[in-house]
Amino acid sequence: KAVVSTQSTGCRVCSATLTLPYIQCAECASFFNVCLCCFTTGSKTGTHQPWHPYKIIHANIPVISNNWSAIEEIKMLSAIERYGLDWENVASMLPKKNED
Repeated sequence: KAVVSTQSTGCRVCSATLTLPYIQCAECASFFNVCLCCFTTGSKTGTHQPWHPYKIIHANIPVISNNWSAIEEIKMLSAIERYGLDWENVASMLPKKNED
């Protein structure tokens, strides 16, 4: 894993050295970075809360499923928001996947 080189190289919750991918809070001060472990457990510290909006730094990673990257999952959620559960239209907005 690549070590992150930013103004704050440690997780602001547990102080672990950040590696890609990691989470950046979009509501807290600049460079409020959180490791995936703290993010997935809903950790909070000071004024940072787990429900704050966030950015995934290095977004081409699996989040929900190992078969989909975060970018693909975001596209799917956007399509569902647009078309509801009309799966034919949702599928038309997504990249084609092989069955392998």
